[in-house]
Amino acid sequence: MARTPGRPPTSKGTRLSKRSKLLRGAVATLAFGLMATALSGTSASASPHSETNSNGSAMCALPMSVRAPLAAALPTDENAQADALNTAVIRMRQAGRSQAWIDRALSRDYGLDLVGERPEPGVSPFITQPSNLSVPAPSIYRDTCTGKYSVFAYWNWNSIPRLKEDANSCSNCAVGGYDVMGISLTRDVSDPGGYSAQSWGATNVYPPAARNIGDTSNHGFAMQAQDRFCKGGTCSADDYNMYHGQLVMGIDSPGCGALTAHSKYGHSRTGATLSGVSVGFDSIGISWSNNNYAWEKANAQASNTVYPC
Repeated sequence: MARTPGRPPTSKGTRLSKRSKLLRGAVATLAFGLMATALSGTSASASPHSETNSNGSAMCALPMSVRAPLAAALPTDENAQADALNTAVIRMRQAGRSQAWIDRALSRDYGLDLVGERPEPGVSPFITQPSNLSVPAPSIYRDTCTGKYSVFAYWNWNSIPRLKEDANSCSNCAVGGYDVMGISLTRDVSDPGGYSAQSWGATNVYPPAARNIGDTSNHGFAMQAQDRFCKGGTCSADDYNMYHGQLVMGIDSPGCGALTAHSKYGHSRTGATLSGVSVGFDSIGISWSNNNYAWEKANAQASNTVYPC
């Protein structure tokens, strides 16, 4: 048997015995630490990491109620599950939580880890970039134990859009045609999960509510819903039902190959209606009856890229 330079000869049996003890001790320590973290509510760092998590097997040996306590209470129906996750994160956003805080909460309570790699900031290929609307890059999370993924994409107006109806008393008025928000993946996944779309206002005039989902596919989906405005005096305050919003897409089986998500928002004013929506690979097509009264904005960079296999 070849000796390692600088190391005294050791019997194979003794070496394996020591390694086995060390391994058992490491696994026991990890399991205890994970259980203590879950039970105490203390959150560990949830920074992006590789999907090949060396701690996965020990973590997955823990009961679901311990490793991901809130995930254990999620409904089994795919769309209802996506809605429940969407609602949970919306409540965090309403409470003013940062994205980093949300990432930690999803990891701690639902077993969903932000994985893969974030790209360098880029320039959106879309020309129209209204400054009063933010469309951040989507985020893709992975459940280490089930291998399922969830894609989150949200938007946020920085001010209530100036509408023609502003000049008049307006109670829950429709603003132009339907607005659109979509998630597009760079390839088909083997088996998509559920879909959810919700939006809410800047005040309590418009609480979070489910919005209509139009086109769905194995590489994304789109919300198509009527945006509405209510003027203060008629309502308790000026408000817009699409001021904030979020989409969630579940992925039960991602298939192999790199996977990235993009998102895009389309808005129409009075004078334009929605003619059609198509979700392609890495693209969302939106057509309007009058382009002079409508525009679109996409995220300036893609989501984290994940590598299922």
